[in-house]
Amino acid sequence: MDGSGARTRRRRARVAALGIGLALAAAGLSLRRAQFDPTLEQMLPPDSPAQRMVAFVQEAGLADTVAITLEVRDAANDGGARLLDAADDLAASLGPPWVTRVMTASAGGGMAAAVSFFPARAAEILDAADREALAARLEPAAVERSLREGLRRLMTPEGLFGSGDLRTDPLGIGRQVMGRLAALAEGADLAFSVRRGHFVSADGRHALIVAETPARLTDSTEARELLAYLDERLAGLPPEVTGSVLSGHARTVSNEDAIRRDVGVVFALAAAAFVALFALYFRDPRALLVFLLPFVSAVLAMAVAARLFPRLSFLVLGFGPVMAGIAVDYGIFVYVAVRHGRDTGRAVRRVARPIVGAALTTAAIFVAFFFARVPVYRQLSVFALLCVAIALAMALGVLPLALRRRPDAAPEGGPGNDRRRTRRDAVAAAAFVLLLGAAVALGRGVRLDADVTALDGTAPEVLAAEDRFRDVWGGSAREAILAVAAADEETA
Repeated sequence: MDGSGARTRRRRARVAALGIGLALAAAGLSLRRAQFDPTLEQMLPPDSPAQRMVAFVQEAGLADTVAITLEVRDAANDGGARLLDAADDLAASLGPPWVTRVMTASAGGGMAAAVSFFPARAAEILDAADREALAARLEPAAVERSLREGLRRLMTPEGLFGSGDLRTDPLGIGRQVMGRLAALAEGADLAFSVRRGHFVSADGRHALIVAETPARLTDSTEARELLAYLDERLAGLPPEVTGSVLSGHARTVSNEDAIRRDVGVVFALAAAAFVALFALYFRDPRALLVFLLPFVSAVLAMAVAARLFPRLSFLVLGFGPVMAGIAVDYGIFVYVAVRHGRDTGRAVRRVARPIVGAALTTAAIFVAFFFARVPVYRQLSVFALLCVAIALAMALGVLPLALRRRPDAAPEGGPGNDRRRTRRDAVAAAAFVLLLGAAVALGRGVRLDADVTALDGTAPEVLAAEDRFRDVWGGSAREAILAVAAADEETA
Protein backbone atom coordinates (compact mmCIF):
# COMPACT_ATOMS: atom_id res chain seq x y z
CA MET A 1 0.00 0.00 0.00
CA ASP A 2 1.42 3.44 -0.90
CA GLY A 3 1.83 6.26 1.56
CA SER A 4 -1.35 8.11 0.59
CA GLY A 5 -3.43 4.96 0.98
CA ALA A 6 -1.98 4.32 4.44
CA ARG A 7 -2.71 7.91 5.48
CA THR A 8 -6.29 7.61 4.23
CA ARG A 9 -6.75 4.38 6.18
CA ARG A 10 -5.39 5.95 9.37
CA ARG A 11 -7.62 9.00 8.94
CA ARG A 12 -10.68 6.80 8.49
CA ALA A 13 -9.70 4.74 11.53
CA ARG A 14 -9.45 7.88 13.68
CA VAL A 15 -12.83 9.14 12.45
CA ALA A 16 -14.39 5.74 13.16
CA ALA A 17 -12.85 5.61 16.65
CA LEU A 18 -14.13 9.13 17.39
CA GLY A 19 -17.61 8.23 16.18
CA ILE A 20 -17.71 5.07 18.28
CA GLY A 21 -16.50 6.98 21.33
CA LEU A 22 -19.20 9.63 20.94
CA ALA A 23 -21.84 6.93 20.40
CA LEU A 24 -20.72 5.12 23.57
CA ALA A 25 -20.83 8.35 25.56
CA ALA A 26 -24.38 9.04 24.37
CA ALA A 27 -25.35 5.44 25.12
CA GLY A 28 -23.96 5.75 28.64
CA LEU A 29 -26.04 8.86 29.31
CA SER A 30 -29.12 7.15 27.90
CA LEU A 31 -28.65 4.02 30.02
CA ARG A 32 -28.23 6.10 33.17
CA ARG A 33 -31.79 7.36 32.69
CA ALA A 34 -33.16 4.00 31.57
CA GLN A 35 -35.83 2.29 33.67
CA PHE A 36 -35.32 -1.44 34.14
CA ASP A 37 -38.12 -3.65 35.39
CA PRO A 38 -36.99 -6.47 37.74
CA THR A 39 -40.50 -7.93 38.10
CA LEU A 40 -42.00 -10.84 36.18
CA GLU A 41 -45.00 -8.86 34.95
CA GLN A 42 -43.63 -8.33 31.44
CA MET A 43 -43.08 -12.07 31.11
CA LEU A 44 -46.83 -12.75 31.39
CA PRO A 45 -49.01 -12.88 28.25
CA PRO A 46 -51.61 -10.09 28.05
CA ASP A 47 -55.08 -11.03 29.33
CA SER A 48 -53.77 -14.28 30.78
CA PRO A 49 -55.03 -15.45 34.21
CA ALA A 50 -51.65 -14.68 35.77
CA GLN A 51 -51.58 -11.18 34.26
CA ARG A 52 -55.15 -10.48 35.41
CA MET A 53 -54.25 -11.60 38.92
CA VAL A 54 -51.28 -9.21 38.99
CA ALA A 55 -53.52 -6.39 37.75
CA PHE A 56 -56.12 -7.18 40.41
CA VAL A 57 -53.55 -7.11 43.21
CA GLN A 58 -52.32 -3.71 42.04
CA GLU A 59 -55.76 -2.19 41.50
CA ALA A 60 -57.05 -3.50 44.83
CA GLY A 61 -54.22 -1.74 46.66
CA LEU A 62 -52.77 -4.99 47.97
CA ALA A 63 -49.45 -4.20 46.30
CA ASP A 64 -49.23 -0.74 47.89
CA THR A 65 -49.27 -1.74 51.55
CA VAL A 66 -46.43 -2.33 53.97
CA ALA A 67 -46.68 -4.37 57.17
CA ILE A 68 -44.33 -3.40 60.01
CA THR A 69 -43.87 -5.79 62.91
CA LEU A 70 -42.38 -4.48 66.15
CA GLU A 71 -40.91 -6.94 68.65
CA VAL A 72 -39.94 -6.33 72.26
CA ARG A 73 -37.44 -8.60 73.95
CA ASP A 74 -39.44 -9.04 77.15
CA ALA A 75 -43.06 -7.94 77.48
CA ALA A 76 -43.69 -9.53 80.89
CA ASN A 77 -42.05 -6.87 83.03
CA ASP A 78 -44.17 -3.88 82.00
CA GLY A 79 -47.18 -5.58 80.46
CA GLY A 80 -46.11 -4.56 76.95
CA ALA A 81 -46.14 -0.81 77.65
CA ARG A 82 -42.75 -0.25 75.95
CA LEU A 83 -43.92 -2.10 72.86
CA LEU A 84 -47.13 -0.08 72.59
CA ASP A 85 -45.30 3.20 73.27
CA ALA A 86 -42.86 2.39 70.46
CA ALA A 87 -45.78 1.52 68.16
CA ASP A 88 -47.45 4.86 68.95
CA ASP A 89 -44.24 6.80 68.24
CA LEU A 90 -43.51 4.91 65.01
CA ALA A 91 -47.08 5.31 63.70
CA ALA A 92 -46.91 9.05 64.41
CA SER A 93 -43.55 9.40 62.62
CA LEU A 94 -44.71 7.85 59.35
CA GLY A 95 -45.97 10.24 56.71
CA PRO A 96 -45.45 11.74 53.24
CA PRO A 97 -43.88 11.35 50.81
CA TRP A 98 -43.63 7.59 51.21
CA VAL A 99 -46.53 6.85 53.57
CA THR A 100 -49.99 8.23 52.85
CA ARG A 101 -51.96 6.46 55.59
CA VAL A 102 -51.13 4.47 58.71
CA MET A 103 -53.62 1.78 59.68
CA THR A 104 -53.77 0.45 63.22
CA ALA A 105 -56.68 -1.10 65.08
CA SER A 106 -58.05 2.38 65.84
CA ALA A 107 -56.84 4.45 62.91
CA GLY A 108 -59.16 6.11 60.48
CA GLY A 109 -62.14 3.83 60.91
CA GLY A 110 -61.18 1.94 57.79
CA MET A 111 -61.39 -1.47 59.44
CA ALA A 112 -64.55 -0.60 61.33
CA ALA A 113 -66.20 0.53 58.11
CA ALA A 114 -65.10 -2.64 56.34
CA VAL A 115 -66.44 -4.86 59.12
CA SER A 116 -69.75 -2.97 59.44
CA PHE A 117 -70.35 -3.49 55.72
CA PHE A 118 -71.34 -7.12 56.31
CA PRO A 119 -73.93 -6.75 59.13
CA ALA A 120 -75.56 -3.89 57.22
CA ARG A 121 -76.18 -6.29 54.33
CA ALA A 122 -77.23 -9.29 56.36
CA ALA A 123 -80.47 -9.63 54.39
CA GLU A 124 -78.47 -10.07 51.18
CA ILE A 125 -75.79 -12.34 52.60
CA LEU A 126 -77.83 -14.79 54.72
CA ASP A 127 -79.34 -17.70 52.85
CA ALA A 128 -82.68 -19.50 53.33
CA ALA A 129 -81.30 -21.80 56.05
CA ASP A 130 -79.98 -18.81 58.00
CA ARG A 131 -83.32 -17.03 57.75
CA GLU A 132 -85.15 -20.08 59.05
CA ALA A 133 -82.78 -20.22 62.03
CA LEU A 134 -83.49 -16.54 62.74
CA ALA A 135 -87.26 -16.94 62.57
CA ALA A 136 -87.43 -17.92 66.25
CA ARG A 137 -85.65 -14.69 67.20
CA LEU A 138 -88.39 -12.65 65.55
CA GLU A 139 -91.14 -14.04 67.81
CA PRO A 140 -92.63 -11.36 70.12
CA ALA A 141 -91.12 -12.88 73.26
CA ALA A 142 -87.67 -13.17 71.67
CA VAL A 143 -87.86 -9.59 70.41
CA GLU A 144 -88.72 -8.38 73.91
CA ARG A 145 -85.74 -10.23 75.38
CA SER A 146 -83.41 -8.72 72.78
CA LEU A 147 -84.65 -5.20 73.49
CA ARG A 148 -84.33 -5.65 77.25
CA GLU A 149 -80.76 -6.92 76.78
CA GLY A 150 -80.02 -3.86 74.66
CA LEU A 151 -81.45 -1.59 77.34
CA ARG A 152 -79.27 -3.28 79.95
CA ARG A 153 -76.17 -2.69 77.80
CA LEU A 154 -77.05 0.98 77.40
CA MET A 155 -77.20 1.37 81.19
CA THR A 156 -73.65 0.05 81.60
CA PRO A 157 -70.30 1.74 80.75
CA GLU A 158 -70.21 -0.46 77.66
CA GLY A 159 -73.11 1.53 76.25
CA LEU A 160 -71.01 4.70 76.14
CA PHE A 161 -68.81 3.14 73.43
CA GLY A 162 -70.79 0.30 71.88
CA SER A 163 -74.25 1.75 71.29
CA GLY A 164 -73.82 2.14 67.54
CA ASP A 165 -74.67 -1.47 66.76
CA LEU A 166 -77.77 -1.26 68.99
CA ARG A 167 -79.14 1.57 66.86
CA THR A 168 -78.46 -0.16 63.54
CA ASP A 169 -79.17 -3.76 64.61
CA PRO A 170 -81.16 -3.87 67.91
CA LEU A 171 -82.13 -7.53 67.42
CA GLY A 172 -78.56 -8.71 66.75
CA ILE A 173 -79.34 -10.19 63.35
CA GLY A 174 -75.98 -9.08 61.96
CA ARG A 175 -74.17 -11.23 64.52
CA GLN A 176 -74.95 -14.22 62.34
CA VAL A 177 -72.82 -12.66 59.60
CA MET A 178 -70.06 -11.68 62.01
CA GLY A 179 -69.94 -15.29 63.15
CA ARG A 180 -68.98 -16.23 59.63
CA LEU A 181 -66.19 -13.62 59.62
CA ALA A 182 -64.93 -15.01 62.92
CA ALA A 183 -64.90 -18.49 61.43
CA LEU A 184 -62.99 -17.13 58.43
CA ALA A 185 -60.35 -15.57 60.67
CA GLU A 186 -60.08 -18.78 62.67
CA GLY A 187 -59.67 -20.82 59.50
CA ALA A 188 -56.92 -18.48 58.34
CA ASP A 189 -55.11 -19.21 61.62
CA LEU A 190 -54.96 -15.55 62.64
CA ALA A 191 -54.09 -15.01 66.30
CA PHE A 192 -54.02 -11.48 67.74
CA SER A 193 -55.73 -9.11 70.11
CA VAL A 194 -56.28 -5.34 70.19
CA ARG A 195 -54.59 -3.32 72.92
CA ARG A 196 -54.42 0.47 73.07
CA GLY A 197 -55.49 0.66 69.46
CA HIS A 198 -52.80 -1.72 68.15
CA PHE A 199 -52.87 -5.29 66.93
CA VAL A 200 -50.82 -7.37 69.37
CA SER A 201 -49.74 -10.98 68.82
CA ALA A 202 -50.88 -13.82 71.03
CA ASP A 203 -47.59 -13.86 72.96
CA GLY A 204 -47.79 -10.10 73.63
CA ARG A 205 -44.33 -9.45 72.21
CA HIS A 206 -45.28 -8.16 68.75
CA ALA A 207 -47.30 -5.21 67.47
CA LEU A 208 -48.47 -4.70 63.90
CA ILE A 209 -48.68 -1.48 61.89
CA VAL A 210 -49.94 -1.43 58.29
CA ALA A 211 -49.07 1.54 56.09
CA GLU A 212 -50.25 2.58 52.64
CA THR A 213 -47.59 3.89 50.26
CA PRO A 214 -47.62 5.58 46.83
CA ALA A 215 -44.43 3.70 45.90
CA ARG A 216 -45.18 1.48 42.94
CA LEU A 217 -44.29 -2.16 43.25
CA THR A 218 -42.90 -2.22 39.71
CA ASP A 219 -40.64 0.81 40.22
CA SER A 220 -37.40 -0.38 41.80
CA THR A 221 -36.19 3.17 42.42
CA GLU A 222 -39.30 4.10 44.40
CA ALA A 223 -39.24 0.73 46.21
CA ARG A 224 -35.62 1.28 47.23
CA GLU A 225 -36.33 4.79 48.53
CA LEU A 226 -39.38 3.54 50.45
CA LEU A 227 -37.37 0.82 52.20
CA ALA A 228 -34.60 3.31 53.01
CA TYR A 229 -37.21 5.64 54.51
CA LEU A 230 -38.67 2.86 56.67
CA ASP A 231 -35.20 1.73 57.80
CA GLU A 232 -34.49 5.29 58.89
CA ARG A 233 -37.68 5.36 60.97
CA LEU A 234 -37.00 1.94 62.48
CA ALA A 235 -33.52 3.11 63.49
CA GLY A 236 -35.20 5.45 65.98
CA LEU A 237 -36.85 2.64 67.96
CA PRO A 238 -35.81 2.06 71.59
CA PRO A 239 -32.93 -0.42 72.06
CA GLU A 240 -35.22 -3.11 73.46
CA VAL A 241 -37.61 -2.94 70.46
CA THR A 242 -36.76 -4.15 66.95
CA GLY A 243 -38.74 -3.78 63.74
CA SER A 244 -39.04 -5.67 60.47
CA VAL A 245 -40.80 -4.75 57.22
CA LEU A 246 -42.90 -7.04 55.06
CA SER A 247 -43.86 -5.83 51.59
CA GLY A 248 -43.63 -6.71 47.94
CA HIS A 249 -41.22 -3.80 47.53
CA ALA A 250 -38.56 -5.81 49.36
CA ARG A 251 -38.93 -8.55 46.74
CA THR A 252 -38.62 -5.99 43.94
CA VAL A 253 -35.37 -4.59 45.34
CA SER A 254 -34.02 -8.06 46.13
CA ASN A 255 -34.70 -9.29 42.60
CA GLU A 256 -33.05 -6.24 41.09
CA ASP A 257 -29.95 -6.70 43.27
CA ALA A 258 -29.75 -10.38 42.35
CA ILE A 259 -30.07 -9.65 38.62
CA ARG A 260 -27.48 -6.86 38.75
CA ARG A 261 -25.09 -9.13 40.60
CA ASP A 262 -25.61 -12.05 38.21
CA VAL A 263 -25.27 -9.87 35.12
CA GLY A 264 -22.07 -8.36 36.50
CA VAL A 265 -20.62 -11.82 37.17
CA VAL A 266 -21.56 -13.05 33.69
CA PHE A 267 -20.04 -10.00 31.98
CA ALA A 268 -16.85 -10.30 34.05
CA LEU A 269 -16.44 -14.00 33.29
CA ALA A 270 -17.18 -13.46 29.60
CA ALA A 271 -14.67 -10.62 29.41
CA ALA A 272 -11.98 -12.69 31.16
CA ALA A 273 -12.62 -15.66 28.85
CA PHE A 274 -12.42 -13.50 25.72
CA VAL A 275 -9.21 -11.80 26.84
CA ALA A 276 -7.61 -15.14 27.71
CA LEU A 277 -8.68 -16.65 24.39
CA PHE A 278 -7.29 -13.85 22.26
CA ALA A 279 -4.13 -13.46 24.31
CA LEU A 280 -3.27 -17.19 24.18
CA TYR A 281 -4.51 -18.05 20.69
CA PHE A 282 -4.10 -14.97 18.52
CA ARG A 283 -1.17 -13.42 20.41
CA ASP A 284 -1.86 -10.08 18.78
CA PRO A 285 -2.88 -6.91 20.67
CA ARG A 286 -5.14 -5.93 17.79
CA ALA A 287 -7.19 -9.06 18.38
CA LEU A 288 -8.61 -7.36 21.47
CA LEU A 289 -10.55 -5.15 19.06
CA VAL A 290 -12.46 -8.26 18.04
CA PHE A 291 -13.34 -8.74 21.71
CA LEU A 292 -14.45 -5.11 22.13
CA LEU A 293 -16.66 -5.14 19.04
CA PRO A 294 -19.54 -7.30 20.41
CA PHE A 295 -19.61 -5.51 23.76
CA VAL A 296 -19.73 -2.11 22.08
CA SER A 297 -22.56 -3.42 19.91
CA ALA A 298 -24.46 -4.73 22.94
CA VAL A 299 -24.14 -1.40 24.79
CA LEU A 300 -25.31 0.64 21.79
CA ALA A 301 -28.20 -1.75 21.12
CA MET A 302 -29.23 -1.65 24.79
CA ALA A 303 -29.27 2.15 24.76
CA VAL A 304 -31.50 2.27 21.68
CA ALA A 305 -33.85 -0.40 23.07
CA ALA A 306 -34.10 1.51 26.34
CA ARG A 307 -35.31 4.55 24.40
CA LEU A 308 -37.91 2.52 22.49
CA PHE A 309 -39.39 0.81 25.58
CA PRO A 310 -40.32 2.86 28.67
CA ARG A 311 -39.49 0.00 31.02
CA LEU A 312 -36.92 -2.51 29.81
CA SER A 313 -36.97 -5.93 31.44
CA PHE A 314 -33.83 -7.00 33.27
CA LEU A 315 -34.04 -10.23 31.29
CA VAL A 316 -32.94 -8.23 28.24
CA LEU A 317 -29.94 -6.92 30.14
CA GLY A 318 -29.04 -10.46 31.16
CA PHE A 319 -29.23 -11.50 27.50
CA GLY A 320 -26.42 -9.09 26.63
CA PRO A 321 -23.55 -11.58 27.09
CA VAL A 322 -25.41 -14.09 24.92
CA MET A 323 -25.61 -11.62 22.05
CA ALA A 324 -21.97 -10.68 22.60
CA GLY A 325 -21.03 -14.33 22.21
CA ILE A 326 -22.97 -14.53 18.94
CA ALA A 327 -21.69 -11.25 17.49
CA VAL A 328 -18.02 -11.95 18.23
CA ASP A 329 -17.96 -14.49 15.39
CA TYR A 330 -18.32 -11.74 12.79
CA GLY A 331 -15.18 -10.04 14.02
CA ILE A 332 -13.22 -13.31 14.21
CA PHE A 333 -13.98 -14.11 10.56
CA VAL A 334 -12.92 -10.65 9.41
CA TYR A 335 -9.79 -10.71 11.57
CA VAL A 336 -8.59 -14.07 10.25
CA ALA A 337 -9.37 -13.12 6.63
CA VAL A 338 -7.50 -9.81 6.82
CA ARG A 339 -4.50 -11.14 8.76
CA HIS A 340 -3.97 -14.07 6.38
CA GLY A 341 -5.02 -12.40 3.12
CA ARG A 342 -2.96 -10.52 0.58
CA ASP A 343 -5.26 -7.50 0.31
CA THR A 344 -7.59 -6.12 2.99
CA GLY A 345 -10.35 -5.18 0.57
CA ARG A 346 -10.31 -8.57 -1.17
CA ALA A 347 -10.23 -10.40 2.15
CA VAL A 348 -13.27 -8.53 3.49
CA ARG A 349 -15.21 -9.08 0.27
CA ARG A 350 -14.50 -12.82 0.38
CA VAL A 351 -15.97 -13.24 3.87
CA ALA A 352 -18.73 -10.62 3.59
CA ARG A 353 -21.27 -12.92 1.96
CA PRO A 354 -21.04 -15.82 4.48
CA ILE A 355 -20.97 -13.38 7.41
CA VAL A 356 -24.06 -11.55 6.17
CA GLY A 357 -25.77 -14.91 5.62
CA ALA A 358 -24.98 -15.96 9.20
CA ALA A 359 -26.26 -12.65 10.54
CA LEU A 360 -29.51 -12.94 8.57
CA THR A 361 -30.03 -16.47 9.90
CA THR A 362 -29.62 -15.23 13.47
CA ALA A 363 -31.84 -12.23 12.80
CA ALA A 364 -34.62 -14.40 11.38
CA ILE A 365 -34.95 -16.20 14.71
CA PHE A 366 -35.37 -12.97 16.64
CA VAL A 367 -37.77 -11.50 14.07
CA ALA A 368 -40.15 -14.30 15.05
CA PHE A 369 -39.84 -13.18 18.69
CA PHE A 370 -41.30 -9.80 17.75
CA PHE A 371 -44.69 -11.34 16.99
CA ALA A 372 -44.97 -13.07 20.39
CA ARG A 373 -47.68 -11.98 22.83
CA VAL A 374 -45.29 -11.76 25.77
CA PRO A 375 -43.88 -8.19 26.04
CA VAL A 376 -40.38 -9.26 27.08
CA TYR A 377 -40.00 -11.33 23.89
CA ARG A 378 -40.61 -8.23 21.80
CA GLN A 379 -37.98 -6.37 23.79
CA LEU A 380 -35.54 -9.25 23.27
CA SER A 381 -36.30 -9.19 19.56
CA VAL A 382 -35.54 -5.49 19.14
CA PHE A 383 -32.39 -5.67 21.26
CA ALA A 384 -31.03 -8.75 19.46
CA LEU A 385 -31.74 -7.37 15.98
CA LEU A 386 -30.03 -4.08 16.82
CA CYS A 387 -27.06 -5.90 18.30
CA VAL A 388 -26.62 -8.10 15.22
CA ALA A 389 -26.95 -5.15 12.83
CA ILE A 390 -24.46 -2.97 14.72
CA ALA A 391 -21.95 -5.81 15.16
CA LEU A 392 -22.17 -6.72 11.48
CA ALA A 393 -21.64 -3.12 10.36
CA MET A 394 -18.67 -2.65 12.67
CA ALA A 395 -17.08 -5.99 11.72
CA LEU A 396 -17.23 -5.28 7.98
CA GLY A 397 -16.82 -1.50 7.96
CA VAL A 398 -14.75 -0.49 11.00
CA LEU A 399 -12.63 -3.44 12.15
CA PRO A 400 -10.64 -3.82 8.87
CA LEU A 401 -9.37 -0.23 9.26
CA ALA A 402 -7.42 -1.27 12.37
CA LEU A 403 -6.01 -4.58 11.08
CA ARG A 404 -2.88 -5.43 9.08
CA ARG A 405 -1.82 -8.49 7.09
CA ARG A 406 0.66 -10.75 8.88
CA PRO A 407 4.15 -10.43 7.37
CA ASP A 408 4.66 -14.20 7.53
CA ALA A 409 1.22 -15.10 6.12
CA ALA A 410 1.40 -18.00 3.65
CA PRO A 411 0.34 -17.23 0.07
CA GLU A 412 -3.20 -18.15 -0.79
CA GLY A 413 -3.93 -21.14 -2.98
CA GLY A 414 -0.56 -22.87 -2.44
CA PRO A 415 0.03 -26.45 -3.67
CA GLY A 416 -1.77 -29.10 -1.67
CA ASN A 417 -3.96 -26.58 0.15
CA ASP A 418 -7.15 -27.69 -1.60
CA ARG A 419 -6.67 -31.39 -0.77
CA ARG A 420 -5.86 -30.68 2.89
CA ARG A 421 -8.78 -28.27 3.12
CA THR A 422 -11.14 -30.86 1.63
CA ARG A 423 -10.09 -33.55 4.13
CA ARG A 424 -10.35 -31.11 7.02
CA ASP A 425 -13.81 -29.99 5.94
CA ALA A 426 -15.00 -33.59 5.65
CA VAL A 427 -13.80 -34.38 9.18
CA ALA A 428 -15.46 -31.25 10.54
CA ALA A 429 -18.75 -32.07 8.78
CA ALA A 430 -18.74 -35.64 10.13
CA ALA A 431 -18.06 -34.40 13.66
CA PHE A 432 -20.88 -31.87 13.34
CA VAL A 433 -23.36 -34.54 12.22
CA LEU A 434 -22.38 -36.81 15.14
CA LEU A 435 -22.70 -34.02 17.69
CA LEU A 436 -26.03 -32.89 16.23
CA GLY A 437 -27.41 -36.44 16.43
CA ALA A 438 -26.28 -36.77 20.05
CA ALA A 439 -27.85 -33.42 20.90
CA VAL A 440 -31.18 -34.40 19.31
CA ALA A 441 -31.20 -37.71 21.21
CA LEU A 442 -30.48 -35.99 24.53
CA GLY A 443 -32.88 -33.13 23.82
CA ARG A 444 -35.87 -35.45 23.45
CA GLY A 445 -35.85 -35.99 27.21
CA VAL A 446 -35.79 -32.29 28.06
CA ARG A 447 -38.91 -30.95 29.79
CA LEU A 448 -39.60 -27.22 29.71
CA ASP A 449 -40.68 -25.50 32.93
CA ALA A 450 -43.32 -22.87 32.15
CA ASP A 451 -43.49 -21.59 35.73
CA VAL A 452 -42.18 -18.01 35.55
CA THR A 453 -42.06 -17.82 39.36
CA ALA A 454 -39.01 -20.08 39.16
CA LEU A 455 -37.15 -16.95 37.98
CA ASP A 456 -37.82 -15.26 41.30
CA GLY A 457 -34.48 -14.26 42.81
CA THR A 458 -35.73 -13.02 46.17
CA ALA A 459 -32.95 -13.13 48.77
CA PRO A 460 -33.19 -15.72 51.58
CA GLU A 461 -33.37 -13.02 54.25
CA VAL A 462 -36.50 -11.56 52.63
CA LEU A 463 -38.14 -14.99 52.50
CA ALA A 464 -37.13 -15.61 56.12
CA ALA A 465 -38.79 -12.32 57.15
CA GLU A 466 -42.02 -13.43 55.44
CA ASP A 467 -41.89 -16.77 57.27
CA ARG A 468 -41.42 -15.01 60.60
CA PHE A 469 -44.41 -12.78 59.85
CA ARG A 470 -46.61 -15.82 59.24
CA ASP A 471 -45.32 -17.49 62.40
CA VAL A 472 -46.20 -14.44 64.52
CA TRP A 473 -49.50 -13.42 62.97
CA GLY A 474 -50.78 -16.78 61.79
CA GLY A 475 -51.79 -17.63 58.31
CA SER A 476 -49.98 -20.96 58.16
CA ALA A 477 -52.67 -22.30 55.81
CA ARG A 478 -52.51 -21.47 52.12
CA GLU A 479 -54.60 -18.33 51.65
CA ALA A 480 -56.73 -17.57 48.62
CA ILE A 481 -58.55 -14.52 47.25
CA LEU A 482 -61.90 -14.72 45.49
CA ALA A 483 -62.58 -11.53 43.53
CA VAL A 484 -66.06 -10.68 42.25
CA ALA A 485 -66.22 -8.05 39.51
CA ALA A 486 -69.47 -6.13 39.05
CA ALA A 487 -70.72 -2.75 37.92
CA ASP A 488 -71.77 -1.71 41.42
CA GLU A 489 -71.86 -2.89 45.02
CA GLU A 490 -75.44 -4.13 44.88
CA THR A 491 -74.78 -6.37 41.88
CA ALA A 492 -71.66 -7.84 43.51
